[in-house]
Amino acid sequence: MASITPVRFAAAAALLAIAGIAVATQLDDTGCKSSCSSTVDSNQAAIQSVAMTRAESSSARTPKLLVVAFHADWCGKCKVLGPKVMGDVAPAFGGDVLFVKLDLTDKNSPQAEYMLAALGLGDLWTEHAGKTGFALIVDPATKKAVGTLRSDQSADDLKSAVKAAIKA
Repeated sequence: MASITPVRFAAAAALLAIAGIAVATQLDDTGCKSSCSSTVDSNQAAIQSVAMTRAESSSARTPKLLVVAFHADWCGKCKVLGPKVMGDVAPAFGGDVLFVKLDLTDKNSPQAEYMLAALGLGDLWTEHAGKTGFALIVDPATKKAVGTLRSDQSADDLKSAVKAAIKA
């Protein structure tokens, strides 16, 4: 059995939208859009058609902000910041803000660099490569950091920083 949650679908759609790719959905035979939570067996596809084209990119929603956490399992500040950002802050903003956690645990892996490049944020990698223990608030239109979240901030302060960046 496979399941597609609305959060995972929305996150994937937002990443694709930032890259200029739209996601078109159709209803499955249960009447559920592909973005709803749906469980299907391996012989029946819940998503009958997903069409991705650059020509339709204007129909895809883009987040108001990105929050990109630079995380590593060995980082003490990350252990403090991670639960605040992903546990307290992310749920408060629903689909308006895309939260991305870059895993820098393995310094030899290029995956975090590839993720930023795919998001069109390669300049952020150049500036912050290898650093951990913080999260950047990024304007998806300009691809520039507009704020920083730190482990010494309370969950309420982190939420306030994200709210202020949305209003700016």
